[in-house]
Amino acid sequence: MPRRVQVSFGVDVDAVAGWLGSYGGEDSPLDISRNPNALTLQQQKDILDHTYAMLTAFNNGIPPKGSVAPWWETSKEGTNLLLDKGIEYDHSNMAHDSQAYYLRDQDLWTKIDYETDASTWMKPLFHGEARSRAFTLYVVRYLDDLPPMMFIKSSPNSHGWVNARDVEQLWKDTFSYLYR
Repeated sequence: MPRRVQVSFGVDVDAVAGWLGSYGGEDSPLDISRNPNALTLQQQKDILDHTYAMLTAFNNGIPPKGSVAPWWETSKEGTNLLLDKGIEYDHSNMAHDSQAYYLRDQDLWTKIDYETDASTWMKPLFHGEARSRAFTLYVVRYLDDLPPMMFIKSSPNSHGWVNARDVEQLWKDTFSYLYR
């Protein structure tokens, strides 16, 4: 019997975040694409409320079901904020390279401080509580076409052009590996 292969792909057009990340963005035209880690909880709520209402209106009153954080940067409060809005899936996390999983509310770890003894920061990763109401469709930066094809001034390893066939070959190789 042949295998049943389900493939999901999306188009993440976050040109504003790319512009903000590489060209300053002081005069951002939209003010919705920010790194959640740099925002207060209230700022995160305000932006989520604004974009949620905007997308619901755009979709004839049907609210969004999923979310992608700008540049895939999530905050410690992000999962709970999405759950409060009834979001069913997220596409911003990277805990597994080839399998969907339920969102966790907050992973915790001790930040490495090279100025202190290793024993002060050699602590295990604490996995947050899995939330059964929402899941994540994993992100694999290796398979993202934006980094190899977008020039970002403030990123020294960004050259902005890779042959599209090379990117396609990465996708084919990964699919072949997972299909085996």
